[in-house]
Amino acid sequence: MLRVMSGHNEQVTKDADDLDELRAEIAERVAENDRLRHHIKVLEKMLFGRGRETVGTFPPIDAAQGALPFAELQALQAQVDAISKEIEAKEKEARAPKSKGHGRRAEFPKNAPVYQTVIDVPEAERVCKNGHAMTPFDETITRELERLELTVIHEIVRKKYACKTCEEGVCIAAMPPRVLDKSILGPGFLSWILTERFQNHMPYNRLEKKLRAEGCQLSRSTMCETVAKLSDLLEPITQQMHRELVKSRVVHLDDTRVIIQQSQGGGSSTGHVWVYCDHEGRVIFDFTKSRTRDGPLRMLGNYAGYVHADAYSGHDILFVPGGATEVACFAHQAPLRRSRTHRSARARMRASDRRTLRRRAQSQGSRHRRRRIARPASA
Repeated sequence: MLRVMSGHNEQVTKDADDLDELRAEIAERVAENDRLRHHIKVLEKMLFGRGRETVGTFPPIDAAQGALPFAELQALQAQVDAISKEIEAKEKEARAPKSKGHGRRAEFPKNAPVYQTVIDVPEAERVCKNGHAMTPFDETITRELERLELTVIHEIVRKKYACKTCEEGVCIAAMPPRVLDKSILGPGFLSWILTERFQNHMPYNRLEKKLRAEGCQLSRSTMCETVAKLSDLLEPITQQMHRELVKSRVVHLDDTRVIIQQSQGGGSSTGHVWVYCDHEGRVIFDFTKSRTRDGPLRMLGNYAGYVHADAYSGHDILFVPGGATEVACFAHQAPLRRSRTHRSARARMRASDRRTLRRRAQSQGSRHRRRRIARPASA
């Protein structure tokens, strides 16, 4: 019996010792877990905190705590150090005074023709100090941009041939095709007029003065008539652009008012220029003498895509069932909503107000109305 009791006591003592060891191990793991949580919070604060103190280094770790056992945190520490150094370098660069530059230097056009002016050393100076003749070995090139605007006369010379024996029959070379028959302006001059007038927005009177300064007498009326003829020649290109435009998914539409000077009798009138463009870069201008729906209807009458336009009522003809889909721009979205959605409601309200006022006027006699609006005479 005593032997059994002694064995039982030994087992209890051993279990108690094991329990103490487990408690000590648990306490150690809890302490280690707390340390790791602390360092993780510090790291998160440095990485995701606010202010310039967000990036830095870990606070010094107590030697009693030991080193962190996780290689991931040590790798993050290295990344934090690298980011900190990069930020410090950028801050120093931002604080450093910047020298004022001279802007970007103009580049030479790649396809521009090049002509050279060769400057040679005088023959008397091509002798060294010992009296020997110098020979060329290299050259220095200085490039500069020049602009030549010259009006030149282009002569088309056609040879004629005849038979001296028969003394009859003359053969002459055929005339090459010209842009405008019986015109004194060549294709280069015509393209220059169109470019200056419509791309550089130069009025005809300024072009006339510019040409006169160069010794060329070309009136503005001649240029205006020439441009009108050129517009007829460019009509097939415009029609093709229009066919491609209506195939686009989205078309933008807008118009602007212009003043038209009358050629006879003076005075002026008002016209409208309509612009149609798509996302492919096609832009078509159309002119109308009035702001009616005929202009948009002629250009987009059969269009079934999306049309960005303002709230002008003349555009409504495009947005019929089976036609285009109206897409308002941001600037006209509110007016569009008021004019489209609440137009009928406002009309009914105005009609109701007019009927109410009419009934009130009929119910009140003229005497009552005079008494209501009369003012007492001053004493």
